[in-house]
Amino acid sequence: MIRNLTPHEVNINGVIFPVSNVIPRLTQTSVGAGSFDGITLIRTGYGSVYDLPNEKDGTLLIVSSMVRTALPNRTDLASPGDLVRDESGNITDGRIKMETYQIDRRNPDGSSIGYSLIGATNAIIALKKYIGTDFKDYQIKKTCVNGHTVWTAICPKETAEYLEVRLLWI
Repeated sequence: MIRNLTPHEVNINGVIFPVSNVIPRLTQTSVGAGSFDGITLIRTGYGSVYDLPNEKDGTLLIVSSMVRTALPNRTDLASPGDLVRDESGNITDGRIKMETYQIDRRNPDGSSIGYSLIGATNAIIALKKYIGTDFKDYQIKKTCVNGHTVWTAICPKETAEYLEVRLLWI
């Protein structure tokens, strides 16, 4: 099941997903950032997500890009992408946003065994697609390398391999 939790009707390949009565948002705080020509400027910061249903197997939630990227561990979130608009600016078609992730297989010493490219809405889903039903046996950790998020999946002890997952920047 796909649920649209955005404030706009979503049309994907001719299938209309109506607006739901639940729209997840991020908390926000504003602080003064000075003024320009007598106009007060503010800086807005974003915090935690609220009004988002719990993850449920078999359900994909269409949410804003801000909500999706604020919760990279959630495997059930997608956001609209490649929108098609009519002459009035109304969205008439689109696709669900998927990213391309590179999954590197590595030996315990860090040397490369090979890699795969996986399309997914987030890194955890890419790992689940790649690993399959054995996903629960892996230990997952998140790190930051050169300003980019890298997910590492430590394989079960009998293989001694590990996987690194990163968003492919094209």
